Amino acid sequence: MQAEDRTAHGPERDPVCGRELTREQALLSAEVKDRTYFFCSERCRLMFSIRPAWFVERDGAPTRRQAS
Repeated sequence: MQAEDRTAHGPERDPVCGRELTREQALLSAEVKDRTYFFCSERCRLMFSIRPAWFVERDGAPTRRQAS
């Protein structure tokens, strides 16, 4: 798979904390079912990696759930 251009897209939302950020601001990312998710911190990426289905709807869109 070819690397994505991080500047060609609008803002992303961290699926764990809900923070809106650009791909340039995203410190980390993870891919689940051919979709890339972006994170503001290692904590958010780690929480997502433990249980991604909790943070992602069946269609791949982030849910409105937020970590405590």
